[in-house]
Amino acid sequence: MRITKSIINKDPRTGNQKSKLIQWIRFHLTVSSISSAILILLFVYTVLSKLADLNFFQYQLDNQVFSPTVSAALFFLLPLSQILAIVLLYMERYRMIGFIYSFGLLSIFTLYILLIIRDYFDRIPCICGGVITTISWEEHFVFNLFFLGIAIWGFVYLIKERRQKKQYD
Repeated sequence: MRITKSIINKDPRTGNQKSKLIQWIRFHLTVSSISSAILILLFVYTVLSKLADLNFFQYQLDNQVFSPTVSAALFFLLPLSQILAIVLLYMERYRMIGFIYSFGLLSIFTLYILLIIRDYFDRIPCICGGVITTISWEEHFVFNLFFLGIAIWGFVYLIKERRQKKQYD
């Protein structure tokens, strides 16, 4: 009987009995936190694949349609921007900014892919990195749209979750 009493408690707002485990899950496993975790995994993978082999990352940039000056800037800016996205998404206080920032990063790259698909550039650059090497630019575009959707979904639900939390505070 003691074990049951320690696990089950009454919610003072509703009078309902809920287990502490269920309360913990409902508090921590929100749509926004799951969306944030998915985006963090994406950015961790991409930044680690760049930092693990800097020479290959430079080769990838050199095989894109950018000028050498832009490639040199991207060599530093891409990993830093992805690390910033990870930090913003991880910290609850800055998560909303993290979703907006992630949406911006993904939008820029998705627009770049769209320009490639629409033959805007003189040549089609290589897809030279990670798991993505096995898919076409069109499939990569859909891949990015999926993660853009995750960023939007997380942002919308974070707003809803914060409104709900304020309602009960």
